[in-house]
Amino acid sequence: AMTAWAEDIETYYVDANGKTHNITATVLTGDESKLGTDGQTTWYLVNSDISHSGQVTCRGDVNIILADGATMTTSSDHGDGIGGNSGSLTIYGQTNGTGTLDVTATGSCDMGIMAYGGITINGGTVSTTADGFGIYSDFGSVTINGGTVSATGKAQGINSNRGGITISGGTVTA
Repeated sequence: AMTAWAEDIETYYVDANGKTHNITATVLTGDESKLGTDGQTTWYLVNSDISHSGQVTCRGDVNIILADGATMTTSSDHGDGIGGNSGSLTIYGQTNGTGTLDVTATGSCDMGIMAYGGITINGGTVSTTADGFGIYSDFGSVTINGGTVSATGKAQGINSNRGGITISGGTVTA
């Protein structure tokens, strides 16, 4: 069996204030089950339609850029869809905000998107469906500054145990 090596490329993202920033990011292929490293900040780019089956674990501060027109679909029947017990998760869009992250977690009490250190959504289209919480942060906050967010969970759509929830922009359905 051959292993595909991730490619680092120059790309851009749009921050919460609408400002464009250039960055080098690792292109996601859908084969990743772990993103990031404890204590480090990492950048990833979804620039094509990819699918991942099983949990995607995040370590450290993980940043995902959803390129315009690209979709990442993640489904897990055991474990959170995208989650980790260290650091934070930040999702960015690009100019048109047409990149999509679609996460499903069907295991008992699993979360769609979970990060202990906080979750920030600055753009793109983010959709989660989960048996537990759609979007959940235990120690950090959940902040939505932009994009289109739909979070569905049997427990709740969006929950932050200790950090609070701030919605300052975008369209949110929970």
